[in-house]
Amino acid sequence: MNRNQTFALLIVFGLLLIYVLLVQQPKDQAAAEATPTPAPTSPAVWSLTSDQITAFTISRVPSGTVTLAKDTAGVWLVTEPQASSADQTTMPRWLSQLSNLSASMVIPAGDLAQYGLTDPVYTIAVTQADGKQVKALVGSKTPTNSGYYVAQAGEPQIFVVSIGTIDALVGLIDKPPYPPPTATPTSVSFAATLDAFTTAFPQLTATPNP
Repeated sequence: MNRNQTFALLIVFGLLLIYVLLVQQPKDQAAAEATPTPAPTSPAVWSLTSDQITAFTISRVPSGTVTLAKDTAGVWLVTEPQASSADQTTMPRWLSQLSNLSASMVIPAGDLAQYGLTDPVYTIAVTQADGKQVKALVGSKTPTNSGYYVAQAGEPQIFVVSIGTIDALVGLIDKPPYPPPTATPTSVSFAATLDAFTTAFPQLTATPNP
């Protein structure tokens, strides 16, 4: 290697060193110090928390309604179709689904009739602790049958909510969250017990010949 080649290599090395120190290193440092961008959240039909909900009604057209309400002691009751206490263990799940009614897509505005929302198949009305009520209208299914078109009453946006979420909620119409039945202990009479013993051990109960 002659002197000219050596000199050329030194110049190239020097330029690379300058690039790393003045350009690449500041970029890497800025990237390391940058604040991470939070992941986008799914759009929601409404903004609620579970503890804000004091009652809700889910209705199906043309018939079928289930209504649940929380009493002053904080106990959930089924008031329709048949008055009863509710299964308190499952209520947090239903309240979570109601408060987090998230959508996979939002249509800013559209013809409600086109999406089956002028004559909704279901309505979901939620009463809040302050007495205010919000209502979701559930219209047609999407062409792929993966969701329902949903709109909050009085709002222009149209949401696509997963079919699983809606079907689970409207399933309460036919299967309200009543408490599971309590097993009733079976009473066995002394006579029945004696008969069973006699049948199983005839040799022990036989009357001896005189």
